[in-house]
Amino acid sequence: MKPIHLQYIATGLAALCAILGLALLILGSSARSLQGELRTLQAQFEGQSEQINAAIAIRQQVIPNLFADLAKNPEDVTFKALLSKHGANPGTEK
Repeated sequence: MKPIHLQYIATGLAALCAILGLALLILGSSARSLQGELRTLQAQFEGQSEQINAAIAIRQQVIPNLFADLAKNPEDVTFKALLSKHGANPGTEK
């Protein structure tokens, strides 16, 4: 090989390395941007999960008490029959 060919090969490889380095910088920047968006979405998801868990806890406290209070009403025979049909004992407290 002549030395001029080696110079062209070296220049081509240097240009390829520069292009790949630039592509790496661009992809790294976009990856950091996507990570920021992902962190934001994760924080929103965690907040929504906490709200759902709080609602479930409230539901578990309120609904049994509500049914117990409704069952104490002596005038509501239909509701007492419905509770008896599904295994609840109207008239006893929980």
